Amino acid sequence: MFARLTVSVCLLSVGAIAASSKRAFEGSNDIVVYLHHRMELPSIVSGAMWQETLSLMHLSGYHVRQLEAPHAVVAAFLVVVELEGPCDPEIRLELSTATRSLASTVIEHGRILPFIHVNCSLLQRFLASALGSKPDRQFVFGRALGRLLAHELYHVAGQTTSHDSTGVTEPAVWAQELISDQFPFGKAALEKLRAPAPYANQDSGSGFESGSR
Repeated sequence: MFARLTVSVCLLSVGAIAASSKRAFEGSNDIVVYLHHRMELPSIVSGAMWQETLSLMHLSGYHVRQLEAPHAVVAAFLVVVELEGPCDPEIRLELSTATRSLASTVIEHGRILPFIHVNCSLLQRFLASALGSKPDRQFVFGRALGRLLAHELYHVAGQTTSHDSTGVTEPAVWAQELISDQFPFGKAALEKLRAPAPYANQDSGSGFESGSR
């Protein structure tokens, strides 16, 4: 039996009323990300994460930049990202098997809100076997974190809970895919990001979880 690690975004619905939804940026393709984390990210992890996130979103037509202070934003769409746990593959933690969602965002009144939560502790466990004793573990972990962030930004930017059959927005992936040299957006996901999103689907998507087959 081969272990299959599934990756999905957990969309938490807090609004019961579905409403028509314009693209979150109201015509702008500029995204400013404010990262909230109680621990300092290792420079290698941080660099790889931002490099991958910016690259993936640039190919989909979006310009992403990091906001150093929450009061500094002027005229761009702000997305707040909270990282939970140590985002460093060198730090090992015991984790309850009840914790299954790698990342989540929220739906309210039919709109996907620009708030993203990422569980770095679970991502460590998700990738532990695949990373093994790689000498570039921090870089590969950071790149995987960037792909996870891009997956979440896809949902927020496109105002969609749907997933693609290929690429970084697949509903389920192998850990080896997540740490592979190339793991871009699929064609269908790119089309969604480059076109207006008339409605935000209120159905829950399947999050990044662990499973088997």
